[in-house]
Amino acid sequence: MNVEEYCKFMFDNKNIKKCEECPENMQMQQDNRLPCGQYHCWVALSCEQGGNNEA
Repeated sequence: MNVEEYCKFMFDNKNIKKCEECPENMQMQQDNRLPCGQYHCWVALSCEQGGNNEA
């Protein structure tokens, strides 16, 4: 995945919680964490920070 494709994925709120497709998925699911090892979705956080918020 190149930088443009990465940004397109990360700043599209339609991709929130699409962990299987996410480039940050590191198969680290544990406790209540997502497969990326985080508690909050990277895409949701990216969209909150000024990405594409279209539904």
